[in-house]
Amino acid sequence: MSPTMDRATEADIDSPAVGHDGSMSSSVTEAASKPGFSLPVVAWAALAVSLAGMAFFAAIFVQDVAPVGSLTRDPTVTAEEPWYLGIASSLGAVGWAAAAAFFGFGALLVWRAAGVGSRVLGLAALYSLLLLVDDVFLLHDDILLRAVGSERPIYAVYLVLGAAWLLSSFRMLEPPTMVLLLASTTLLGLSIVVDQIWQSDSDLRLVVEDGAKFIGIWLWALFAMAMGTSAVERAMVGDRV
Repeated sequence: MSPTMDRATEADIDSPAVGHDGSMSSSVTEAASKPGFSLPVVAWAALAVSLAGMAFFAAIFVQDVAPVGSLTRDPTVTAEEPWYLGIASSLGAVGWAAAAAFFGFGALLVWRAAGVGSRVLGLAALYSLLLLVDDVFLLHDDILLRAVGSERPIYAVYLVLGAAWLLSSFRMLEPPTMVLLLASTTLLGLSIVVDQIWQSDSDLRLVVEDGAKFIGIWLWALFAMAMGTSAVERAMVGDRV
């Protein structure tokens, strides 16, 4: 077994073995030949998504808190602002979504290949979704801030959750992915520090804070792609990785 495989925990990846002649084992062959999702599964998933969407828009239609257009149209259209309003924030949200997709898709492929799910990748997908929701709906800037009174407890919760995930995933990390993780968390941390100690509305402060956050988000997405790919490769080819 290679050092890479020694670091992979059995709970995360049940890697198939490779024969001494270089051929893949029967488990790998079986995984590769698995059919896609069955028609009933796809049909039920499509029905669930459709019903959820219809229920969501029905709720928008019957509510009387805000005009329907304010809840369904793009904010820049509703506010009659230029299309580029908040472009950095919007692209940052795309980065969080990309990271969640990479982690989630990686977990799914590991499950399809090895027959067991990757808890680490699944939790990382949920964590990325949490940060996406926070950014899009301004949880720490508005909703939670009004409830708690300060951003620091909110940041502390996110930090604890991230640290707990890191401890559970450490054995899966490899040097290249660790570099991406370190760069991403450093920049995201810098953004938080600047937000807390640099009390100014200057353009320089905004560029430093939001720029560090933007780059940190997309490095996190790159880290998600690298970690997910590595996990899938280990699940598929074992010692040959």
